[in-house]
Amino acid sequence: MGFIYSEAAGVLGGSATTAGLAGEAVGHSAQLGAIGGEVLPAGLEEISIANQAKIAEVTAQAAAMLATSSAWQTEYAVSVGMSSAITTLSDALNAATLGAIV
Repeated sequence: MGFIYSEAAGVLGGSATTAGLAGEAVGHSAQLGAIGGEVLPAGLEEISIANQAKIAEVTAQAAAMLATSSAWQTEYAVSVGMSSAITTLSDALNAATLGAIV
């Protein structure tokens, strides 16, 4: 029996969720174009443009971090799944060898 237990499918599901969040952040960033077209009271246009640029920057950074996190989660799921499979195989080989000796 292996000592590594992993639900690789669960980790991959988490990765997919994180990738979805990254896509959602990109979608919110795209909505900023619509905000820029709104009619604002005189004097607030510059503030709105600055805010829109800052929001777009932060949203892009968040989307990039989420996408990177998703990729790392996928790599983790694959590596732990492989470790689990190798350990299980090793245990089976050891058990077979010991069974043949005993």
